[in-house]
Amino acid sequence: MAASDADSWRTLVTQQSRSSEIREVSKVLAALEPGAISSSKMMLATQFEKKIFESAKSLADYRKRIAKRLKKLQKSYVPAANNPELDKKDHERMERDLRNRYGEMLIYICRHAPEAIEKLREKKGIEHAQHLKQHTNNAEQWSVDLSLIGEGSKSGIKTTMRKYNRDGTFFDKLSGHLKDRVENIRRHVVSLTDPDLLLEEHLAKLEDEMSEKAAKELSVIALKVLNREKAVDVSTINKIMERVKVLVPPSREGHDQDIKEASLLYLDKIRAACQLFINYMALDSDGKAQNKQILKKAHVIVVEGLNHIIRTYKEKDSNEKNQVKLEDAWNNFMEYLPSNSAIEPIN
Repeated sequence: MAASDADSWRTLVTQQSRSSEIREVSKVLAALEPGAISSSKMMLATQFEKKIFESAKSLADYRKRIAKRLKKLQKSYVPAANNPELDKKDHERMERDLRNRYGEMLIYICRHAPEAIEKLREKKGIEHAQHLKQHTNNAEQWSVDLSLIGEGSKSGIKTTMRKYNRDGTFFDKLSGHLKDRVENIRRHVVSLTDPDLLLEEHLAKLEDEMSEKAAKELSVIALKVLNREKAVDVSTINKIMERVKVLVPPSREGHDQDIKEASLLYLDKIRAACQLFINYMALDSDGKAQNKQILKKAHVIVVEGLNHIIRTYKEKDSNEKNQVKLEDAWNNFMEYLPSNSAIEPIN
């Protein structure tokens, strides 16, 4: 039998199958040492499996050798002497990985939890607010456990570094809590304190996860809305993006003309951003793939423009002695000073 024929069985073994074997091996190895966890034995298990995979003569031989060697290990295994220095480095690595993965979300929760709880209390009552507070309190405790925030009183609870052994078991358990709950807690906090950010993140996620089939179906619907037969090309998107990216110069204090021109420019940017939404939807699947984050960018422009206009005219109204009344809409004409800024329509 040729060497290539003898090795052909390896090509039939999927990486998923091998990973499953490695996980089983790591569990057996962890069970041999009191206090050990399977994740800490993954590297050793990988080396163990690789050596057998490369030396076995067939799939049956591969599985037989793994079972035989594990059985032998279970009978004769002598745990190595504990190395506190290596254990400490391993636990520090686990803590660092958890901070990198969940730190930003946890800090956001800690920072905005009081506002979110108060807004939920106003909307749905004390019972719902208390329920959310229990979850945010947990998030704050996890933040202390990961040294993201200091010990002390946060949102009405006393957060302290818990007196558990900060070993592999502790970080494994903490990792499970974070994986299952942090993202959901943060989403509730964001929805209450910053709905614009929530929509921005949903739009970004929509683009990332949109399948080719969904992209095509969306294009068909958008083309009907636009009354077009052919898909929008990328050059159209680029042209609209130029309008969206127009810089608005800061208004000079006390110059009403500057304020009006800036507001008109922001309104035009908002209009362009809305057209960007619908034209993006009319792109074919390749066009959408080439223009990632378009929906998010358009949303950010709309929010920026609306916030500027609301803030500007709120300040202006607070400085005016005469209050605008509803009847002014038909009793008085709106007057605008002549503008030097040209605002081209988008076809």
